[in-house]
Amino acid sequence: MPPTLTIVVEHDWMRDRAIAYSQELRKVNVNAPVLEYKDAVHEFATLDMLLRTPQAQDCVEDIAIWVKKYISLGGHEFSY
Repeated sequence: MPPTLTIVVEHDWMRDRAIAYSQELRKVNVNAPVLEYKDAVHEFATLDMLLRTPQAQDCVEDIAIWVKKYISLGGHEFSY
């Protein structure tokens, strides 16, 4: 399995399941970090009315950092 980033939020009914999934991946040596955002709800970073919240903005930045790190570790670099 490739590295898998898991995003969870404080007020999400799927939170515990997502954390458990990430833990199982780590048990088989998959790089599977969990990023958790407080005071947010399910789909906080995809719903139009929530895209400008601080949590959604932080999430976008955190995902970009993680993807860039993963690609760089794989020997690939961005073109910019």
